[in-house]
Amino acid sequence: MLILHALLVAGTMAVASALSPLRPATLFVGPTRPLTTIGAALAVAAPGDLILVDAATYPAFTVSFPVTIAPTSSSYTVAMGTSAPAITVSMTSGTVVIDGASITFATAGAPAVLVSACPGDVRLLNLNVDAAANLVGTSARAAIELENSSAVVLEAVTVAGASARNGSTTQPDGTNDGLSALRCLDTQVLLRDCTLRGYDAPSGGGFAGDAVRAVLTGAFNPASCMMRSSTTVASYVGGNGGAGRGGNCVHQIGSQLFVTQFCGTTSFAPGTGATLAGGYFAINNDGGIIAPGVGRMVPACTDVHQWPVVAPMVAAPGTTFTVNVFDNYPGGPCMLFTSFGSMHLPVVSGINGHVFLNLATATAVGTGTTNATFQISVPANPALAGLALAFQAIVTSGSFPSTTGTSEARFVSIR
Repeated sequence: MLILHALLVAGTMAVASALSPLRPATLFVGPTRPLTTIGAALAVAAPGDLILVDAATYPAFTVSFPVTIAPTSSSYTVAMGTSAPAITVSMTSGTVVIDGASITFATAGAPAVLVSACPGDVRLLNLNVDAAANLVGTSARAAIELENSSAVVLEAVTVAGASARNGSTTQPDGTNDGLSALRCLDTQVLLRDCTLRGYDAPSGGGFAGDAVRAVLTGAFNPASCMMRSSTTVASYVGGNGGAGRGGNCVHQIGSQLFVTQFCGTTSFAPGTGATLAGGYFAINNDGGIIAPGVGRMVPACTDVHQWPVVAPMVAAPGTTFTVNVFDNYPGGPCMLFTSFGSMHLPVVSGINGHVFLNLATATAVGTGTTNATFQISVPANPALAGLALAFQAIVTSGSFPSTTGTSEARFVSIR
């Protein structure tokens, strides 16, 4: 009986093992291993596998399923492809992690890293992109390009753009042909402990690159950028434009909704330019919402753009509202928007639980300096009975770019 019981238990365990899913495999890549390239490992890997890479130089590769690629010890190098990125992550629905890669940005026809059309979670960790000499006629728009993706995390990523590099003259973002460190097209991105420097413009009257360039078309929403730092200082530097325009720390191109936040100790330094200096935050090549100047260290947590929406309220014809916009640290510029009537569209979701008005159909009430007071009057037209109003304030910290204070809470009151 004991023997029979043992056999039954062993048989049950064998069946359970056969029915249970296989654990993710660990594959090793290196010049002296059976798998000598990362591409070869990807060809035999299954979703969820871990690929550990020895220190060496490897050909370019493309990731199209959930996988983790990391160094066995020290970093490894990935060579640029022929008019193609060194690393491409495309159409992945799960979590992809690329850790510890080093790339020399030496090809004119493509970015060093491209993340495209990924509805899943893509994490780029401990990546270093350095620059080759200026490559005239490059069609790339940034060292790292993110396109139409839901959630991309860059942690401890460095783009050293000290060399002059031509940006794209064949497909520029608007009139901006500079070569940026990071370009986000309709993508949500989290930056943690990153050092990103836009590339200097060659001699001439063009545009230098931005540290972060956000291009918004509305094809994929919401698009946002959150910058955080922990024990190190995150750094965002615009390229120098010579006789042209300097690069910006963060540059939004397009009229769609975009939110930028930073939290932690962060260094911003706009680029110089004889035609127009770069700005800390710029929209559509305007040189910066905040006056250009040298970078500052900004401690703690600050919302650069906060967009709190007051729920629609019923407004009687002939009513005048007083709208107050507050800031914990007064003195920041603000703009108030309202949305109502047949043009009103539902609010859209944003980062950190924020909800925003659709600015394409909202009306700007006016600008001021916090704490600010605005007057909203509803025409005395009986046909407007039951009109619903919604308000949204855009506020930039009054303490920015000082070395003290934070500006976390903003709110709107109505009476």
